[in-house]
Amino acid sequence: MKEKAILREWSRGSTGATARLVVDKEDPFFFDHALDHVPGILVIAGLLDLIRTQSAEPRPDGRIKVSLDFAKFCEPDDDITVSVSPSAAGTEEEPAWELAATVGTSTAVSGTAVLHHKSAERFVPAAPEQRGEGLAAAELAHRERPENALLGAAWWADDRLFARAQRPPVGHPLRTRPLVELIESARQFVTLIGHAGYERPIGDKFILCALEVDIPLGLAPGEVSMEWVRKPVDGRRYPLTARLFRSSGDDLDEEVGSARFDTMIVNPRQYQTIRFRRRHVEERAI
Repeated sequence: MKEKAILREWSRGSTGATARLVVDKEDPFFFDHALDHVPGILVIAGLLDLIRTQSAEPRPDGRIKVSLDFAKFCEPDDDITVSVSPSAAGTEEEPAWELAATVGTSTAVSGTAVLHHKSAERFVPAAPEQRGEGLAAAELAHRERPENALLGAAWWADDRLFARAQRPPVGHPLRTRPLVELIESARQFVTLIGHAGYERPIGDKFILCALEVDIPLGLAPGEVSMEWVRKPVDGRRYPLTARLFRSSGDDLDEEVGSARFDTMIVNPRQYQTIRFRRRHVEERAI
């Protein structure tokens, strides 16, 4: 099936590429449930689509490290431009890019992406298999439509929390974007961590502040399982972190990557207060 375009009005050149982000509020994945802002995964998908136009065919053993800071919400009616430009930190063997999503003259998201070949693989004892009843993964990951739930199972093993990724159905917008699919699987898992691991109420809101992922380019998302990596919490800031691994047989797992999503977790009233204050500040700055 033809890949669904999420970018328009492309501009490519020797200094990088820019495009405008398509925000379709009727999209059944990116707007799986009612949102008052543009979801971060849509911005991430747009940036990675741009990177694909800038990079040569990656090496089979290649990896990508993406680091992003989310400075402000993008509103559904905003005119959002995403851009990638070569970074001075890159090399011919390991290219790097500066990433940004802007609204007018204001930067909403900024960061970097690097293609590299430093292996994160190591072999560790196999994760305990699921025994007994699992967790309600879709609900804890804030997914309403079944086809958007990318966690096939989630379970506790003693005091260790695990989840297994599953592929979305054919025709889903992430099927042709395996990197975004893998990042979204990790994002759903860390959302589940907030509720199951840190015992935040199911109605709480997650505000993405920053992320860092380091994953292989050739990894099939459906092969991946994840484990919660505990981090100390500072007030409302939660460093939701997972290690990514796959079964290698012989009672061993192959650790293949990592994902960290720095979030604020707040109750609905606190969320509305934050939204009101940020809108007020931005309106005064215009």
